[in-house]
Amino acid sequence: MSLWLFSRLRGIRPSNLVVLGTIPFFIYLFGSSARYQRALAHILGIEEHPWALLGLFLLTVCGLVLGLFAIKNAWASLAPDQDDFQRKNRLRRALIFAVTHGLFVAIAGFVVDPTPMVESILVNDLDVRNSTWVVVDGQNRMAKPEVLLWFDGLISQICGVYLGLWVAGILIFSKLRSNIGSVLKYGMLIFGLVNLGMFLYIFLFAHAGFASGLMATLRATFIAYGIASVLGLVLALLSELKVRERTFLIHGILGVVLVGISLWYFTRPQVEVVLVGTLDQRIAIIKGTPQGITNEIRDGDAFDLEGRSVKIRSVATVEKAIDLFQNNKRVSGALLPAGSVDPSWPQIWKTEYLAKEYSFPGYAILSLGLGLLLLTGAGALNGLHPLRVLAAFLIDTLRGIPMLVIVLYIGLPLAGAVKELSGGVISIPNMFRGIIAIGIGYSAYMAEIFRAGIEAIPKGQIEAARTMGLREWMIVRLVILPQAIKIITPAATFLAFTPFNTAALLYVALTLAASSVLKTLERRQKVGEG
Repeated sequence: MSLWLFSRLRGIRPSNLVVLGTIPFFIYLFGSSARYQRALAHILGIEEHPWALLGLFLLTVCGLVLGLFAIKNAWASLAPDQDDFQRKNRLRRALIFAVTHGLFVAIAGFVVDPTPMVESILVNDLDVRNSTWVVVDGQNRMAKPEVLLWFDGLISQICGVYLGLWVAGILIFSKLRSNIGSVLKYGMLIFGLVNLGMFLYIFLFAHAGFASGLMATLRATFIAYGIASVLGLVLALLSELKVRERTFLIHGILGVVLVGISLWYFTRPQVEVVLVGTLDQRIAIIKGTPQGITNEIRDGDAFDLEGRSVKIRSVATVEKAIDLFQNNKRVSGALLPAGSVDPSWPQIWKTEYLAKEYSFPGYAILSLGLGLLLLTGAGALNGLHPLRVLAAFLIDTLRGIPMLVIVLYIGLPLAGAVKELSGGVISIPNMFRGIIAIGIGYSAYMAEIFRAGIEAIPKGQIEAARTMGLREWMIVRLVILPQAIKIITPAATFLAFTPFNTAALLYVALTLAASSVLKTLERRQKVGEG
């Protein structure tokens, strides 16, 4: 027994051994002190009625996963390249999963009370200022009882209809399995998409009140890893592109066309605005005004103010700006479109800018066009595909930049630039900025893993697929990707995020240990003084 345990411990990564070694320390701290228990509940984000929320969450997630497994096995049983034993085995598994999934749906719709989970999601995901479903009572937010009652009935109706369609689908599949048509395949696909969509929403996006802090961390890890995997696979495939006869010509023409389209956007009529009033008090500026013009007014660059700045007030509409300018003593001026300015109002400054519906696509298309032309030129000099040059540039750059720099750049200047160019239309939440940054940063490492898996496939298989007349995208989908993913699966795991998890746990452990030591010293000092 001891030899078996020792061999198992030797097979665990050293960083994970450190994590396991801290578990008794955490159990002692949080089990012996109510203060640490409250701190743990606050860190994990545990709300009221956590066990009921956890039970509903697990019921929903398990039921949806069972539905996906049932559809997966039913679809796999239709494959022609299998014997009778494999087909019957898959059909048996599909039936077991289908019946269990139906049982979970019946329990969710007619047995359990979904009110706690529905209220938790509504209260935490809806904006109280714009929603009539949630009310504020002091420090607490609650969903209206009639809304919860309506959702309770709606869930029961949806589960009843879904369960009826599910049973009908099972019966039709069992009768027409030998001569299945496209309609039944589309029906299976729709069922699969419904289950997958609900699973992704519940598992990755809906508020999890039983441990919102813990789930936010897990969701960020899953989404960041998914982004890194997708981008890494794309970069790895781009790294394998070969130059063809007209590659540089096509990409060069496309780059020129993109630049021409962007120039068309930049030649669109500009919006003329006039600053009216005085600079004594605040200046009303309409939302959506380019940040450059706002900064120019705020900093006083357009006026001779001897270093004095101008105060600004943001308003939603032109009518609101005019109303404040005429009736509010604390607003002495307004930046208005030229067509809405009364000739009798004193005019201080005029300028023009390109509307956001033209400026954002113009800058975006211009960047794509110039970048494509640059890549085409670099590829022509080295005899490489332009997109392969792009993949190599991104991989080398991302691997050479520290992760903290990537997070700060994407989270602050890049996100701000995108928001400004889009006129506030694209505003990425702070949480997703960090997730996107981590996904992009790790995509370079995932690209190297995927590239190693692709290069491990025997070249003879790819050449054989080409001789059979398969197109390149079919070779990638049918020959390269299935084998490459199987090869890289042991390496492409969540081990990439182990250093973050280990560092976080060690930080918490050291913080709690230091706090305990300080409390002990303080207590002994008080005893000595007494």
